[in-house]
Amino acid sequence: MQALLRLTLILFPLTACSDDAREHVAPVSSETLAFDRVTPEKLERAEHAVPLGPEPPVAASIVPNHCEDFTVVENSRGQLRYRRNRRSWTRADQRGFRRLVGMVASEMGAEPRLFQLWSLRESSHRPTAIHVLNPDLEGAVKAWERHLYRPDRALELGEMMRNYGAKRREYWQAKAELDRRQTFRQNPHYLEELEFDFLGAHGDRQRRRASRWSFGYGPFGFNPTYFVPVWDQTAPPWVFCSEGGIVAIVTAVWAAREHQAECRSQGMGESYSVVNRRFSSGHCRPRPGREAMFARRARIQGLDPSRTARLGRRWPSESTDRAAIVAHMRARARADGLL
Repeated sequence: MQALLRLTLILFPLTACSDDAREHVAPVSSETLAFDRVTPEKLERAEHAVPLGPEPPVAASIVPNHCEDFTVVENSRGQLRYRRNRRSWTRADQRGFRRLVGMVASEMGAEPRLFQLWSLRESSHRPTAIHVLNPDLEGAVKAWERHLYRPDRALELGEMMRNYGAKRREYWQAKAELDRRQTFRQNPHYLEELEFDFLGAHGDRQRRRASRWSFGYGPFGFNPTYFVPVWDQTAPPWVFCSEGGIVAIVTAVWAAREHQAECRSQGMGESYSVVNRRFSSGHCRPRPGREAMFARRARIQGLDPSRTARLGRRWPSESTDRAAIVAHMRARARADGLL
């Protein structure tokens, strides 16, 4: 088992989207994260010692990567700037994608204007966008590493669970971590890297590599570590650029429903403002300044941010066949001239 991997820190939004996201990039420096070697003996011990539960199904088909790519440029101070290689995308294309967002959301029974606001804010209605804005480098690494399945760590957690027993708090803490680390255990893409052009400060050009999970993807800037499982925990992160953006739109609706239920259970309400807060920041706690910005944008679109968010019940995440919903939305989009 190949367990030594390199993770190049790059620009990555820790949450799905950010109220202060803009179409510019920030200079950063690169670092490397390495893990100790996991031997076959450790793997075998972990497999027999840790309660793993049912394995998720393996992805049945290959997902083409339609996302944009980028070039990294180094300046004279050694700072790196990520220059996205934009594809042609006209105002007419933007309007067409906005209509597609509205159609898919409406088909699912959700308020289309909420998702159109998010798509405009995060990508200017670009379904193939790759996001390298406003990074939290340490957070990006932690999000990826916290979900990484490591047999040696799984073995430790299994031993902790047996030692403490189910009556101890430590047992449940260990179980929660073990469950989290198994999220992507069967994902064939979780250790994948991509190659990109690197232009050095002295004009030299190189090909370098970075983890594919270090970016935001698609029209909503999804952090793949958090949003891939909403769609399919065996899917690649670039799935959110596929099918003309349909996968990303469906996932956004499903995620918004989950977020609304979470915030309601915490007594934070279930309004458009609350759902946007959770979707943007990763938590339900109030953010007065940010919420004022969202409220202004929402009211411009005729959406009352204080109203209970209408997110619909059609096509529920738990029981919906992914291929079936894509086929349905694709057919509707083609009939409406949107694909």
